[in-house]
Amino acid sequence: MLKRLYKADNHLSNFTFFRIMTGILSIVSVLIINDDIHLFYSDAPLVPNDLLELKTREFIITLPEIVAFVQDLGWLSFTSNHFILIFIGLNLLLIIGFCSRLSAILVLFSQIAIVKSAVMFSYGFDYFLSMSLFYCCIFPVGHNFSIDNLIWKYSKPNGIYLSIFRIHICIAYFFSGLCKALGYNWWNGESIWKAVHLPYVNTDFEIPLNWTADFPYLLVGIGIFTILIELLHPLLVSFRKTRNFCVMATILMHLGIAIILNLWLFSAIMITWNLTAYFLPESTNEKVTRQVSLKVSV
Repeated sequence: MLKRLYKADNHLSNFTFFRIMTGILSIVSVLIINDDIHLFYSDAPLVPNDLLELKTREFIITLPEIVAFVQDLGWLSFTSNHFILIFIGLNLLLIIGFCSRLSAILVLFSQIAIVKSAVMFSYGFDYFLSMSLFYCCIFPVGHNFSIDNLIWKYSKPNGIYLSIFRIHICIAYFFSGLCKALGYNWWNGESIWKAVHLPYVNTDFEIPLNWTADFPYLLVGIGIFTILIELLHPLLVSFRKTRNFCVMATILMHLGIAIILNLWLFSAIMITWNLTAYFLPESTNEKVTRQVSLKVSV
């Protein structure tokens, strides 16, 4: 049974890691706002639903509409808190890999309903979480270390999924770097200075950063470094000699964003993407390939 669970590998595959981390981050994203859920999803939210609907497309089903629909069916006590509990339960099914694809589809639609219900408060993490859940819907995320693997037999997936994933990351970083490069704020350090002195950042560790005013070239260097890492990402990860440097630099950049800007969830999901795309396959797929090559040569 354990052999079926691990599929002849005593480690997690890259997409298994991706599935588990996506489910965990999805749960954390609603738990951290648990005390303020009534400010976002209730009959009298912080921003009136009528105003929020102006920024929501007509074909998007929002959380208030789901709650109203369930109440019309007869469950009058159903609230957004019940929906959040269902959302967490679906994520747990995704994490353990039970009906992985169906669980991912249900979590994706639920997550979109939650985000679009308070679209004015959404940011990069919410959109990358939606993309992560979409990939969980179409990628073989339940083929290893899952309940599904105990029930059904899967054929070994090909490498096209990983290639698609890597191409997506390259496109995302390239256009992010291009957008920064087209302006002047990142070249002269202004964007870095503004970011680290926003009133709602650097509140967890309260690291003193006023001294950076005496070293303007440091701010310029960080800005240029960010542009180059993102803009040249597709090129740097294409070669084995520069791939590890690029991925490590990218991860360090996101760690800095987490510590200074307090964007922990965004940094966590971007680090998850980088580890899934580049680091984990090195220790799994390529190791197997090298072993096969040695046997053939012998």
